[in-house]
Amino acid sequence: SCLRGVGVQRLKYLMDLNIGFDEVLKLNEADFNQHKPLANLDLKQQLFQLMNHKALHLKIEKTIIESNHIYSIFSDDYPNDLKHLKSPPIFLFCKGNTEFIKNRSIAIVGTRNISAYGKIVTFQLTELIVRAGFTIISGLAKGVDAVAHQTCLQNSGKTIGVIATGLDQVYPAENRKLFERIAEEGLLISEHFHGTFADAPNFPKRNRIIAGLSEAVLVTEAG
Repeated sequence: SCLRGVGVQRLKYLMDLNIGFDEVLKLNEADFNQHKPLANLDLKQQLFQLMNHKALHLKIEKTIIESNHIYSIFSDDYPNDLKHLKSPPIFLFCKGNTEFIKNRSIAIVGTRNISAYGKIVTFQLTELIVRAGFTIISGLAKGVDAVAHQTCLQNSGKTIGVIATGLDQVYPAENRKLFERIAEEGLLISEHFHGTFADAPNFPKRNRIIAGLSEAVLVTEAG
């Protein structure tokens, strides 16, 4: 999953070849290029660098320690709804109660710059949805996300926070207590390795996971 240019389709192709990394490293460029999906990716060079990348090995080890469960797209328990995404996450790193992933869920999301009106509407609708027995999914951002998560927990509901960083990072910092409470009482999900900081492209990218796990997406207030 750390290879440049290798997404789910190419990864499946590589796995279908049924050869290990050691055998891949023995292949030459011509061998790679006869497989059209693998041509011009410098896979051999990339693999060689990754296998000797001590910092990456440490990052992977820390990610495994940080997660209490890891879903791989090739594992039987991988959430079925996410398999239908155009670009499903190869891994889901989880911290908390993974049983929540099996529940009927509704996502509640919206603006970070929430108004007084937005707070009231988000609180009221979240409360109703929790009472109806749905799990609340959001992105643990400030604003609507934070109000939805907090309201859910205040009403003894189940909540899932899908974050755009590694599980070891808290963003925004003001949500640290909420982050820690969801890790204890709910479920945190990330597709990113340990040490991944908040990076702008990762936020819209994580939205596909929020939407994919939910039966519906409710936007209570937008800019």
